[in-house]
Amino acid sequence: MDELIDCTTKDGELLGEVMPKSLVHERGVWHRCVHVWIVDEQGKFLFQRRSAKKNLYPSTLDVAAAGHCATGEEPLDAAMRELSEELGIVLPSLTFVRSLSLEYSVPGWKAPHREHLTVFVAQIPHATTLAIQNDEVESVQWITLAELTEGCTQGAPRSVFCHTAEYLAPTAQQIQKIYSRISL
Repeated sequence: MDELIDCTTKDGELLGEVMPKSLVHERGVWHRCVHVWIVDEQGKFLFQRRSAKKNLYPSTLDVAAAGHCATGEEPLDAAMRELSEELGIVLPSLTFVRSLSLEYSVPGWKAPHREHLTVFVAQIPHATTLAIQNDEVESVQWITLAELTEGCTQGAPRSVFCHTAEYLAPTAQQIQKIYSRISL
């Protein structure tokens, strides 16, 4: 079943129009998405390796949890839902990091991908037990941002991490302000 999602302006304002996710992507319509970054007590980040079955950047590293806001769903609620669905993590709250609009081309897609993204972060113990949703996530790993950045510079960046350096660097800086002990 194709998810129904709200269409938005570039700034994330709802337009009052709902479309199936596949049609939103096919037409390059602006829509709301969320990312959840997870950090442990040592300053390492939990990244997921996306399922090979994913249409967009299969088998690449991604933030701990990510997804689309369902129709009528607020970004914080979507972030909490995605974290629970993909990793089995249920938290009382998440910390807001930033909101931004991303527009980029995707190999094989006719229209650009346009999303208004809200980013959150939370800290959990490294030893937390995870319940991985196998349809979405192949595996998870704890790594530093320096290790991620090094991996991205050694190969084609999008074959390693499914987001751009223009997203990674400012987001990491905002997270560092929240968790000041993290060395980036």
